[in-house]
Amino acid sequence: MPKVLVLSPSGLVRFRVKPELQPRGFLVVEMDGAEGAAVRAVRAERPDVVLVDACATSTAGERLVRALKASPTTAHTPLILFSDDGPDARAAVLDLGADGVVPRKDDFDALAETLSLHLKR
Repeated sequence: MPKVLVLSPSGLVRFRVKPELQPRGFLVVEMDGAEGAAVRAVRAERPDVVLVDACATSTAGERLVRALKASPTTAHTPLILFSDDGPDARAAVLDLGADGVVPRKDDFDALAETLSLHLKR
């Protein structure tokens, strides 16, 4: 069962995502999305894919993507951003190193499909 680490400062997002992904075959671990804690969590949990709930254009979102992609122990873990930002912001976060961006909406089948496409091999 692939492990997804959900990093989000919002308890509501974590509350909604976990019960939707688990029946779709994912083991879900959830944590707050603070930058330092996130890098430690990825190192400790060794997920197959990381789902980050963050505004792509926020300083915190940018720092988190940069930190995860700069660390040799987390750089190769696929990082998917869960965000409602527009196309320009999505392109910018992809340029920073994120592997994908999924809009925040109720289409959890599409979210599961995107996560599956990016699973760490």
